[in-house]
Amino acid sequence: MRQLKFTEDGRKSSDGTAEMIDTVTTPIIKYLLPKLRMRDKDKLKKDLKMAGWDSNFTPDQYIAMDIILKIVGVVLGGLLFNVSWQMALVWFALPFFGFGFFFNNSIKEKKKKIFNEFPNFIRIIQGYLTAGIPLSKAVEEALPYMSLEWKAMMRDFVINTNLLSVQDAIGKLNDEVDIFEIQEFFSLDRLNIEQRIN
Repeated sequence: MRQLKFTEDGRKSSDGTAEMIDTVTTPIIKYLLPKLRMRDKDKLKKDLKMAGWDSNFTPDQYIAMDIILKIVGVVLGGLLFNVSWQMALVWFALPFFGFGFFFNNSIKEKKKKIFNEFPNFIRIIQGYLTAGIPLSKAVEEALPYMSLEWKAMMRDFVINTNLLSVQDAIGKLNDEVDIFEIQEFFSLDRLNIEQRIN
């Protein structure tokens, strides 16, 4: 039952973390964010999904939490400066730069895992494709043999091929995966499908 609980905005709730983040970031989102020039929320939303942080953070909540932690870093650095400038520097840098660093590191690690498993993904579906099985069916049949990262992406791909079309599913996949080589591979697949090339 806990796995089926969702928040009001449709996101899956996770053992109190999302509620705590929501409570902490709501004042910043309500009063400060409308006055600031925002970064590209669509790109941030994709990055949150890529990092796996989208279950706890919306783009607004991420920006608000980043602002809160920067303020905390400045306050801690200022308070500890009289005690020791080295300690003040450490306690300033950790909250000020740490949140963005961990986020960017999560994105890089996920992209690295996806990219490293890319040849394995091609090898797995190659057998199905050479047997004349269509791309969407080949991906569906190959799901049990894929890595966790590829399995999650390709499960969404199969659902999108059933709901939309293969071309639209490839377009959605290319939007989500910001890795040039993978985008090129699927763009070539899309072009072949559009030109009715096997």
